[in-house]
Amino acid sequence: MADTLKVAQYKVSQSQAAIESQQSINQELEQRISHLRANKAAEETRQQEEKELLEGKLASLADMFHHGKDFYTDQLLQDEVSSVKNEMQSLTSKVRQTDTEAERLIGLFEALEMVAKKNEDEKGFLGISLETQHQALDLFEQEKKAEEQELVKMKEVERQLLTQLEE
Repeated sequence: MADTLKVAQYKVSQSQAAIESQQSINQELEQRISHLRANKAAEETRQQEEKELLEGKLASLADMFHHGKDFYTDQLLQDEVSSVKNEMQSLTSKVRQTDTEAERLIGLFEALEMVAKKNEDEKGFLGISLETQHQALDLFEQEKKAEEQELVKMKEVERQLLTQLEE
């Protein structure tokens, strides 16, 4: 009987160890399930927020489309084209004026160059020293360069406006 008691005690201790092991496994699984449920809830919340954000953006785009449709009428577009054409004509006129001014300055510059070459050996021309003449010549050259740069800029603007009109 003592042997039977020992065998029974051994089986009880094995059963208790198995029960404790199973309880430990069950507790770990419950923690994992709890963690997964929390992750699922967080993901559902994130997806709901993204859905609401997307719906807001779509509503905004729809509103912009409706307002844009009202804003961009044929008459408004024609007015805009007319305005750009007028601006282009104005800039073309300014380019022509600048071309004329540049040609005039080039003529003056060439005349001054000829006078300077002619009177190079003289100390003064009409009472003006060579240094003053050179300073005046330098000023004319600077003004010529500035006018040429302005002309290039205006031609670039004209080209851009023509490109915009063609579009």
